[in-house]
Amino acid sequence: MIESIRKEFIHNLGEIRNINLSNKKTYTFFYNELEEQIKEHLEPTVSNNKSKDILVDQKININSITNKVRGLTYGIENLLLEYTTTTSINIDLDKYNEELIYCIDLIKEIENLTEQFKQFCASISPELKSKEGENILLMPLEPFFIGTIKKLKEINENIISLLEKIYKILNEMKTTLTQDIKIEKEKLDSNYQTRFKEDTGRIQT
Repeated sequence: MIESIRKEFIHNLGEIRNINLSNKKTYTFFYNELEEQIKEHLEPTVSNNKSKDILVDQKININSITNKVRGLTYGIENLLLEYTTTTSINIDLDKYNEELIYCIDLIKEIENLTEQFKQFCASISPELKSKEGENILLMPLEPFFIGTIKKLKEINENIISLLEKIYKILNEMKTTLTQDIKIEKEKLDSNYQTRFKEDTGRIQT
């Protein structure tokens, strides 16, 4: 295994993990702000409550897949480190690196969507400066608030779709990499046993 490719592989996993974590922190912070705004300013009608419940479900889903993606990046990295630091297993990581680069592109799309989510949340109750220099929070009009929530739900759907793609790629990668390592280990074990028998045979003769 070429060391530079191995290092690139681990670096790419780390980049996915770091952007993923940053997205989660930003999203969670502004979602919590949004939740407070909903409690304060949105009338608890059947329609509004339904929208609120959808947002809650989407947030739970986003957090769940985000955590799974994070776990997979660690799982794949540990799998590689466990078997490449102690043995001379030779695995072609080029194909895996291509998949990781694609995942980085996807996670950056999520980063852009998270920024959109942040901007929409911030627009609900914008701050203005008074003549005295004090911050004044403008109360949102309900039609504007409802329209913004609709846009946030669409952003969430796109985030979930991209996260699911990343999760699927990484999950399949872990399975395939595990199989590749197993095959390589079996080859090494077989070669070792063959050499051992040959050496033992020479000693006996």
